[in-house]
Amino acid sequence: MKTNAYLVVQADNLTNEQFSPLVWDLGRALSEVMTLEGEIMVNWSEAVENGNRFTQCLAIKNASG
Repeated sequence: MKTNAYLVVQADNLTNEQFSPLVWDLGRALSEVMTLEGEIMVNWSEAVENGNRFTQCLAIKNASG
């Protein structure tokens, strides 16, 4: 990636039998090599089959070249 380029990664927490905070585990891992700029919540008008009414997108910036 070019310096100062942005990357948006979409992920969902795993919520089947036991909650797993996948989104923020991913955010922590990515923030070790890039700058985590923020989070975008996408709300769906209807729940999808697994019951998730929203998804999360992490905005990450490549601050170094």
